[in-house]
Amino acid sequence: MTATLSPSILSIRTFLLGGDEDDTETLRRSLADNGVLSTCGGLLARLTDAAGEAVHEQLASVAAELVDIDLGDVLMAGWQLHRRLKEAAAATLMSPGSKEVIELGPHEIPATYEPTIDLIVNEKCLHTFHVKLDVVLEIATAVVVVEHGRLTQLRCGDTAATCTLTLDHAVLAHKRGHLQLPPIYDSVTGLPLQSRAGRGAD
Repeated sequence: MTATLSPSILSIRTFLLGGDEDDTETLRRSLADNGVLSTCGGLLARLTDAAGEAVHEQLASVAAELVDIDLGDVLMAGWQLHRRLKEAAAATLMSPGSKEVIELGPHEIPATYEPTIDLIVNEKCLHTFHVKLDVVLEIATAVVVVEHGRLTQLRCGDTAATCTLTLDHAVLAHKRGHLQLPPIYDSVTGLPLQSRAGRGAD
């Protein structure tokens, strides 16, 4: 058994952008193609080409870091709020030493992240960019073991992910694909199923 709380699957950054040294270049080109700076108006719309490229590079670098989130963490955060798993967690806490095995049919785990990026020049904020990352995980089937209020084992079937990254409503990256999940997950500590986190599945 391992002591990790969630299976490391794949980062959203790698899934969306490829995860290599040139992944920020993909975002930089998308920022330029969408004319993000020109839509901001004011000084940003009047930047020289060189200054605009510098801003694009910085925005791309920060945005890439913001989406460096493991899809395994998204998956587990959604299951923490799953109604049937929370009910099983409560039951096992009421009966110490008990175990519940739950089979989940097709279900989705959605998650949304909305950070912001402030562009500051000479200690003055010129613009606040609004980033939005939408993630939807579609799980065909899963078998989950719950003990002492925690998810301790699981087998997960076919799983697909859809991720969309926008900045000030401009779509910078979008992808749908299948994930290779570990066939069996065991944890010594287990994942608490009573915590509060983002939107979960029913």
